[in-house]
Amino acid sequence: MEGYSNDIRKMLSLIERMEKPQTPYQALLNESKDIVCETRVLKSANDAFDVMDKIGNNKFVCIGYVTSANLQIPQVKRKNPETNRMKSYDDFETFASQIGHEGEIGAIIKVTSYNIRYTAQDKWGEKYNKYKNGLNKIRGEFGLEPIQDKEGYTQKVDYGKGVTTYGGNNDSLVGRTYSPQNTFGCKAKSMYYLVDTNGNIVGERTKDSVKQYLKAARKVEGVAALEKLGTSEEEIEDFKNAVKGLGFSYKNFEFNSILYIAATVDGEKVIYINDNLARCVNDININAQDFVDIAKKRYQEDLKEVEAQEAQQ
Repeated sequence: MEGYSNDIRKMLSLIERMEKPQTPYQALLNESKDIVCETRVLKSANDAFDVMDKIGNNKFVCIGYVTSANLQIPQVKRKNPETNRMKSYDDFETFASQIGHEGEIGAIIKVTSYNIRYTAQDKWGEKYNKYKNGLNKIRGEFGLEPIQDKEGYTQKVDYGKGVTTYGGNNDSLVGRTYSPQNTFGCKAKSMYYLVDTNGNIVGERTKDSVKQYLKAARKVEGVAALEKLGTSEEEIEDFKNAVKGLGFSYKNFEFNSILYIAATVDGEKVIYINDNLARCVNDININAQDFVDIAKKRYQEDLKEVEAQEAQQ
């Protein structure tokens, strides 16, 4: 669509929606000038491992990540046909009306882009242990027990610079792979995507537009324990500031939820898109192609930020 006028783009988008060769969201994306279809595609998890192995420690990278929306949706009570008891359900009809969306909504997902300094997996243990030791020292000064690692939760696999996999006893999690990273101070941008009951993404909303539905942010780890001990508000603030001074915020990226990676690999600016990303929300299987189109719409802006940060080094 690049090179077409706005009117022509809108006309072609309307034709596509009428003839329905694509989902409504895919057709609407054709109105954007910024869609570029030449990308490298993640064929398997191993491709993602290879990309991250080559980024290089402390280099800039942007990761597009899919999670649940985690919004406080209005509730409606109705009888559960399985138990014959009243149960609360998400009232998406009311929610759609409140946010000005015409049409049905069956689910909502969030895609967040994290612009971070990448930590290579062979450097992660050293960085995390430095943070953990600093945190435990602070916790001790405030009368808290040191944090304990979850025994057997993850394990390292000898692949490239190392791959973290689930190592616990939950069969549903076996085979999952992760890339732990420090997201402290990163530029994170979230968009919320509306999904109809057929699994098609039919609209998007900014974080500000759904601000009233956002759930409260999680407390800094250790604050709840201090509150139980009757610690004063002033001391709790001192604790939070001390933890913040460590400059560390743990984020464990699961590879199955990584939608795209924008980075410099072997001196080349590249975008890798996961075209097999699957997500089922509220028993609705979301159209995988719609995820790809989200990536195509968003990655260029993210890649520009990566390039700008690299230029400032």
